[in-house]
Amino acid sequence: MKEDLRIRLMLSLQVALLGAITPNIRAITCSINEKGIVILAIFDSVINDDDIDSMESVASEVASHFESLKVFVECKRLDAPVDFRPQALDLWVYRRKES
Repeated sequence: MKEDLRIRLMLSLQVALLGAITPNIRAITCSINEKGIVILAIFDSVINDDDIDSMESVASEVASHFESLKVFVECKRLDAPVDFRPQALDLWVYRRKES
């Protein structure tokens, strides 16, 4: 991945996530591949419609910065203390402190 593209993606996601992180989000990772940008949000406990809507809004905001790429978002439930690191994509955007 080109460094400038990686930086643009990380900054875009960090801005899009302002005010969108809820207590049940454990981690957010992302990657870029030939199909586009993939955002993975890992949740602790039930993922409700508001959680999904929030992550779709994040994806829409990111997409506005990358007109030539499609943005896909996946919300996955992995309750603590299950290790979510094996599920992670290439780039870490957010990681909740867990004991």
